[in-house]
Amino acid sequence: MLTFLTSGTRIGASAAEKLDLFQKDALHTFRTYPEGIKDPLVAFRQGVDAAGQALTEEQREGVMAELPDAFRRSSLLLEALAREK
Repeated sequence: MLTFLTSGTRIGASAAEKLDLFQKDALHTFRTYPEGIKDPLVAFRQGVDAAGQALTEEQREGVMAELPDAFRRSSLLLEALAREK
């Protein structure tokens, strides 16, 4: 999972550079956080954990069952961004 996330980050950053997304200010929301958020990763984890607590055990199992396919599909999308023209 860690490899997938780090590769996805590198590929996403490369795509953002190739598409000039930083210059177009298209990534503004990823550089600016609401006041009071000191660590965006911690805030994200807390939000995901809170959402998970609202799920039933059956719903949690459904989410976990979907993850392998979701990772595969995401990898296919990222692969297209990683290719050189």
